[in-house]
Amino acid sequence: GIKSYHIPCSSAAELSKKTFNLVNQVINPPSALVLFSLQYKVYWDLRKAVKNGLRCIYVSTMRLDLKNNSGRERNRYKRIVLTLILRKLFNNLDAIVSSNSELQQDFINLRIPKSKLSIINNGVNTDKFAPVNKEQKKEHRSTLGIPNNKMTFLYIGLFVDRKGVSDLLKTFLYLNKNRNDF
Repeated sequence: GIKSYHIPCSSAAELSKKTFNLVNQVINPPSALVLFSLQYKVYWDLRKAVKNGLRCIYVSTMRLDLKNNSGRERNRYKRIVLTLILRKLFNNLDAIVSSNSELQQDFINLRIPKSKLSIINNGVNTDKFAPVNKEQKKEHRSTLGIPNNKMTFLYIGLFVDRKGVSDLLKTFLYLNKNRNDF
């Protein structure tokens, strides 16, 4: 059967370490481990798990970031060392699942074999999220107090710099100030 564990922690590094500690403590160890967070600091734990026959699959939802914590590029030497460490870490995995080709390209750039890489695109519940007809649209606008002649935008995503949310907000402010249909 499938067992799921919630591991409370304060950082991705702590999550990775606690995950491997949990695997080592269970009486009937799992045959596979699906990881949603993986830090280079647990390289030896990952290697040991794989050596003991545990299949390890990593699900990637974020770009690999070779920048430092302040967002600046690392110096060339540190970037090379980090790249080598990440290459070794990810090559120990049985499979890496990414949510799009851009994320997958990060692993290709690390020279992870394509045979280990898969893409499963983010899904949408089309029973809950589907286009509406004109009558439903008018009804929704009325419920929300939005006039029919006003333009609307919807943003769904993380509020992080890489998504360009600050640019989007500046654009909304500009449109609101300079157009009468917004």
